[in-house]
Amino acid sequence: LFRKHKGVEQKMAANEDLRVIKTHKALCQAFLELMNKKNFENITVSELCDKAMVRRATFYKHFSDKYDFFRFFILQLQKKLENECIDEIKDAEPYDYFTISAKKLIYFLDENEKMVQHLWESNLMLTLLDTIGEQMFKNFSQNHITPLNIPQTELAFMVSFYTGGLMQTIRWWLSNKTLITKDQLIDLCKNRIDIIKQATVLTQTNKS
Repeated sequence: LFRKHKGVEQKMAANEDLRVIKTHKALCQAFLELMNKKNFENITVSELCDKAMVRRATFYKHFSDKYDFFRFFILQLQKKLENECIDEIKDAEPYDYFTISAKKLIYFLDENEKMVQHLWESNLMLTLLDTIGEQMFKNFSQNHITPLNIPQTELAFMVSFYTGGLMQTIRWWLSNKTLITKDQLIDLCKNRIDIIKQATVLTQTNKS
């Protein structure tokens, strides 16, 4: 009886987890669609919930307000983009993580041009880029440093330099898209990262 009861509890917990995942997915999709139509300040929690077919009570069970949800949306976006390029990252050199991740982000922002425009108008675009940059820093530090024989302090500087530079470059491109295509931007990012990578490898070789 105990085992049966425990199995039922586990099943209920799994179902609850699945419901939470579906709720979050519905809210994120609805938010993306709304952000392609209007500014953030013009989106209400009621409107978001109606579009996602989620009860307001359920929304407030997970988020304190729409700003809290916005940060969650950014983190989910970063996770989604990283999952989409997981195979490329798995087989790539550690440094290529930045180029691959930036490519996915650049394509997403280009495909959601109206959302980007509305985020700029709402003064939230920098929040999106900063949060994604922080997450890239954490992901690289936790998952992609094993093959690198670099002291911790130098590694932290290098990762911060890469992520900060990439986010600032994407920020520049969003305001100057007529000057350079997204593919040209990605190629330039890759070339510059390759140059820094070669210099870092040469420095480590000379030290050893």
